[in-house]
Amino acid sequence: MALLLKKLYTGYYWIFDELSGIYIYIFLVSDPRNEELGLILMSSPIKPVLVITSYMYFIYNLGPKLMANRKPFNLKVVLILYNLAQVLLNLHIAIVSFEELWYHTNWDCELIDYSSSPRAIYIFRKYHLFFLIKMIDLLDTVSNYTLLD
Repeated sequence: MALLLKKLYTGYYWIFDELSGIYIYIFLVSDPRNEELGLILMSSPIKPVLVITSYMYFIYNLGPKLMANRKPFNLKVVLILYNLAQVLLNLHIAIVSFEELWYHTNWDCELIDYSSSPRAIYIFRKYHLFFLIKMIDLLDTVSNYTLLD
């Protein structure tokens, strides 16, 4: 019994030691501009994981329970405005990306610019906007999956 408890303790210790090592490594290799600029979801790897976990919980558990005895909401106008905003934001990201590729990119081999130059910060903020758009895209699934069933 003592051997079993020792192996369980060693196993749990190893798992948590590995997880903490991975967590520290993620912070070591992360872009330092995340903290400097105070960006919403990119300052810690935990924030996107919490968003995705909350999303999955809402889609598969809480949302269906909330809507079990209710009629679907009429969200036609809201969804049209939401989709229009998504199209415009994604169009903006596409235009900025094509402009960056066409005018500012060396096609041979170019390293990522980790400096704090205005151009590097501009591109970094566009990456952040793209990431936020993808997180906001989750709302589309929530409205289509739970509220309109």
